[in-house]
Amino acid sequence: MSTFEGIPVTLDKERHLKLTLYGARKLKQAVGIDLLKGFSLADLGVEEMAAFLWACLVWEDDTLTIDSVSKMVDAGEMVAIQTQIAQAVNQSLPEKTDSPNAESRSTG
Repeated sequence: MSTFEGIPVTLDKERHLKLTLYGARKLKQAVGIDLLKGFSLADLGVEEMAAFLWACLVWEDDTLTIDSVSKMVDAGEMVAIQTQIAQAVNQSLPEKTDSPNAESRSTG
Protein backbone atom coordinates (compact mmCIF):
# COMPACT_ATOMS: atom_id res chain seq x y z
CA MET A 1 0.00 0.00 0.00
CA SER A 2 1.09 3.55 -0.70
CA THR A 3 2.14 5.84 2.11
CA PHE A 4 1.73 8.90 -0.13
CA GLU A 5 -0.65 11.25 1.68
CA GLY A 6 -1.37 13.51 -1.27
CA ILE A 7 -0.35 16.98 -2.41
CA PRO A 8 -1.94 19.68 -0.20
CA VAL A 9 -4.18 22.09 -2.09
CA THR A 10 -6.29 24.88 -0.65
CA LEU A 11 -9.76 24.98 -2.16
CA ASP A 12 -12.79 25.44 0.09
CA LYS A 13 -10.47 24.05 2.78
CA GLU A 14 -7.20 22.18 2.72
CA ARG A 15 -7.60 19.03 0.67
CA HIS A 16 -5.07 16.53 -0.69
CA LEU A 17 -4.58 15.53 -4.31
CA LYS A 18 -3.86 11.85 -4.79
CA LEU A 19 -4.63 9.61 -7.71
CA THR A 20 -6.01 6.22 -6.69
CA LEU A 21 -7.38 3.39 -8.79
CA TYR A 22 -10.84 4.53 -7.69
CA GLY A 23 -10.16 8.05 -8.93
CA ALA A 24 -8.70 6.74 -12.19
CA ARG A 25 -11.85 4.66 -12.78
CA LYS A 26 -14.09 7.63 -12.01
CA LEU A 27 -12.08 9.80 -14.44
CA LYS A 28 -12.48 7.20 -17.20
CA GLN A 29 -16.23 6.99 -16.54
CA ALA A 30 -16.65 10.78 -16.46
CA VAL A 31 -14.63 11.95 -19.46
CA GLY A 32 -13.12 8.87 -21.10
CA ILE A 33 -9.49 9.46 -20.08
CA ASP A 34 -7.78 6.10 -19.54
CA LEU A 35 -4.63 6.80 -17.55
CA LEU A 36 -3.05 3.51 -18.55
CA LYS A 37 -3.04 4.64 -22.18
CA GLY A 38 -1.07 7.83 -21.50
CA PHE A 39 -2.19 11.44 -21.39
CA SER A 40 -0.95 15.00 -21.33
CA LEU A 41 -2.30 17.51 -18.83
CA ALA A 42 -1.40 20.29 -21.26
CA ASP A 43 -3.91 18.91 -23.79
CA LEU A 44 -6.87 18.79 -21.40
CA GLY A 45 -9.82 21.09 -21.86
CA VAL A 46 -11.81 22.68 -19.07
CA GLU A 47 -14.17 19.73 -18.63
CA GLU A 48 -11.33 17.22 -18.50
CA MET A 49 -9.30 19.38 -16.10
CA ALA A 50 -12.27 19.69 -13.74
CA ALA A 51 -12.81 15.93 -13.89
CA PHE A 52 -9.11 15.28 -13.31
CA LEU A 53 -9.07 17.51 -10.24
CA TRP A 54 -12.19 15.78 -8.92
CA ALA A 55 -10.67 12.34 -9.58
CA CYS A 56 -7.63 13.32 -7.49
CA LEU A 57 -9.87 14.42 -4.60
CA VAL A 58 -12.52 11.67 -4.32
CA TRP A 59 -10.18 9.35 -2.43
CA GLU A 60 -10.46 11.74 0.49
CA ASP A 61 -14.11 12.85 0.08
CA ASP A 62 -16.44 10.61 -1.90
CA THR A 63 -19.29 13.17 -1.65
CA LEU A 64 -17.56 15.57 -4.07
CA THR A 65 -18.86 16.01 -7.60
CA ILE A 66 -17.19 17.49 -10.66
CA ASP A 67 -19.50 20.51 -10.34
CA SER A 68 -18.78 21.03 -6.64
CA VAL A 69 -15.02 20.85 -7.25
CA SER A 70 -15.28 23.20 -10.24
CA LYS A 71 -16.92 25.84 -8.05
CA MET A 72 -13.91 25.77 -5.71
CA VAL A 73 -11.40 26.96 -8.35
CA ASP A 74 -11.12 30.47 -9.75
CA ALA A 75 -9.97 30.70 -13.38
CA GLY A 76 -6.74 32.41 -12.31
CA GLU A 77 -5.82 29.39 -10.18
CA MET A 78 -6.08 26.84 -12.97
CA VAL A 79 -2.38 26.82 -13.92
CA ALA A 80 -1.31 26.32 -10.30
CA ILE A 81 -3.89 23.56 -9.85
CA GLN A 82 -2.67 21.88 -13.04
CA THR A 83 0.87 21.87 -11.62
CA GLN A 84 -0.35 20.36 -8.34
CA ILE A 85 -2.31 17.68 -10.21
CA ALA A 86 0.85 16.79 -12.17
CA GLN A 87 2.75 16.43 -8.89
CA ALA A 88 0.04 14.21 -7.43
CA VAL A 89 -0.08 12.01 -10.53
CA ASN A 90 3.70 11.66 -10.60
CA GLN A 91 3.70 10.64 -6.93
CA SER A 92 0.76 8.26 -7.34
CA LEU A 93 1.71 6.36 -10.48
CA PRO A 94 4.39 3.67 -10.30
CA GLU A 95 7.89 4.33 -11.53
CA LYS A 96 8.88 2.90 -14.89
CA THR A 97 10.17 -0.66 -14.54
CA ASP A 98 11.95 -3.13 -16.79
CA SER A 99 8.68 -4.97 -17.37
CA PRO A 100 7.80 -5.14 -21.08
CA ASN A 101 4.27 -3.99 -20.25
CA ALA A 102 5.31 -0.98 -18.15
CA GLU A 103 5.53 2.48 -19.69
CA SER A 104 6.17 5.87 -18.19
CA ARG A 105 3.13 8.14 -18.23
CA SER A 106 3.27 11.67 -19.61
CA THR A 107 1.82 14.41 -17.44
CA GLY A 108 3.22 17.49 -19.07
